[in-house]
Amino acid sequence: MEITVKIKNVYGHNLTYPACEVSEKLIQLTSVKTFTKQHIAIIKSLGYEVKVEQANI
Repeated sequence: MEITVKIKNVYGHNLTYPACEVSEKLIQLTSVKTFTKQHIAIIKSLGYEVKVEQANI
């Protein structure tokens, strides 16, 4: 199982946003808009592989 996230730099901070349907559902459980490092660690411990969406230039 895998989820896709995208990383955006906002005011000098790298924030991790959901980028697929499953990651959208997981973020709804947290009541926030971005994943923290702790969220990603828990998701990985559940057996998900976390892929980072590449930015288009």
